[in-house]
Amino acid sequence: MMRSMGTTLHVKDAFLEVWADTLGSSGVIAAAIVICFTSWTWIDPGVAIAIGLWLLPRIWILLRDTTHILLQPVRAGIELDEVRAAINAVAAVVSTHDLHTWSMSENDISFTANVALVSGANANALRKAIGAMLAKDFEIEHVTIHCEAASCGQEALHP
Repeated sequence: MMRSMGTTLHVKDAFLEVWADTLGSSGVIAAAIVICFTSWTWIDPGVAIAIGLWLLPRIWILLRDTTHILLQPVRAGIELDEVRAAINAVAAVVSTHDLHTWSMSENDISFTANVALVSGANANALRKAIGAMLAKDFEIEHVTIHCEAASCGQEALHP
């Protein structure tokens, strides 16, 4: 389980749950033994507080990662200006606009964009080329490219 801990949030959550249960059970048993032999009843809430403090940073990380996915921001490490420049460097691409990227999980990046092409360009071939380039250079696997003619009447959108 430790090898796959970093793969998905539900695996991280399960791993955290197992550790919390193990730590909680061990702490309660240890506290009971100490109370039995010493009558130090304060040890019980002390162990409970220690367990909570141990879990707090891990819970915060899990909550942060989950919130990050739910809010669907641009994934860390992906600069849309760099993605735009890479797409614009593909032959027959005039410009790129309406770029959007988001994550549905920490390993699953989605991307959409409108790409203006020179007249007569093969849109299907360009979509495949752009998708392959995004997968290779930016690790973006789910790509939706809307191709349009460079003279589509919306030149103000084409930077």
